[in-house]
Amino acid sequence: MKKIKLFVFIPSLKGGGAERVSSKIASRLDPKLFDTTLVVGKKEGEYVSALPANLAVRDLGKVHVRGCIVPLAFLFRREKPDAVISFMHHSNIAVLLAKAISMSDVKIITAERNVMEYVYEHVPKIVLPFVRFLYRLSAASLGGSRGLQKNVQAFLRIPEDKFRVIYNPIDFDFIQNKAKELTHHPWLQDNYPPVVLGVGRLVPQKDFATLIQAFARAEKPEGTKLIILGQGPLRDDLLGLVKKLEIAKYVDLPGFQKNPYSFFANADVFVLSSLWEGFGNVIPEAFALGVPVVSTDCNYGPNEIVHNGINGLLVPPGDIEAMARGIERMLRDREFALRCGVNARKESESLSIENIVKQYQDFVNFVIKRK
Repeated sequence: MKKIKLFVFIPSLKGGGAERVSSKIASRLDPKLFDTTLVVGKKEGEYVSALPANLAVRDLGKVHVRGCIVPLAFLFRREKPDAVISFMHHSNIAVLLAKAISMSDVKIITAERNVMEYVYEHVPKIVLPFVRFLYRLSAASLGGSRGLQKNVQAFLRIPEDKFRVIYNPIDFDFIQNKAKELTHHPWLQDNYPPVVLGVGRLVPQKDFATLIQAFARAEKPEGTKLIILGQGPLRDDLLGLVKKLEIAKYVDLPGFQKNPYSFFANADVFVLSSLWEGFGNVIPEAFALGVPVVSTDCNYGPNEIVHNGINGLLVPPGDIEAMARGIERMLRDREFALRCGVNARKESESLSIENIVKQYQDFVNFVIKRK
């Protein structure tokens, strides 16, 4: 049987969820069925070192996504891939424009990762009809959660039969092996007070300001610490808030970490404080390690996997008091927290990378065969 020639496109390999998922999927597709190439706008970022040696990578050498459009068009004409999976909305537009320019019959599968209203919040309304028209060139679309599927379908007017939900994968072996590595952070050593963990880019969407204020307000065991992993433009603002609340000796923002899993494994509670998500990649990762989770019940994704009071706690977005009470419960009722962790681990099993990669393979095959 002829292999399917597949490109997976991502602008870079910087430390974001879409970058991590796309590189994981590309590297795990069955080489007996797929001739896979990871195409990157520019081969740079924290995940470059994690790429397996046997994965073909094409570097377009372009910092900005718009600079990738013409090189992609030439690539489609020259290489004639059967299909392209593109991750992130601006990348999807670039790939669809490249298809139009190249007049290629390549099947484009767009993977949407974010809530459309926020993507287009500062974009002139005149652009939207053009984008909707452009999306008619896509063969199919993927969403990371059922809620996101409905949002994207309605906003971009994508027919239901062209859309599929595939959750983000968990690579259990990788995560558990990385979790065993020693972390040299002084707050994560044996016999240290409890640690609350947050992970994500330091941007308004993640709302770490609410987490910091909730941590300050929560009644917690003496010496409890808060660690927030990630980098972004709000770092100075968040440090200013920490100083204002006079909790600097209890809070650390150590930046992006290549191995966040050793932090997860040693944390007592993980908190997702986002105002919105496409899915919330970090929740399944915390689940995989049995870490008790407190998450905002934001659109979209968290409430599809966090079942309140069973495998975690859900609180309203932006609600400092509710988040503080959630953190308190997980830290003070350790029997409840342990039960949530055990149930979370079971919940995560359906998201194994083997299961999710199989869903991607089946969907690409379906799209290729469909007229």
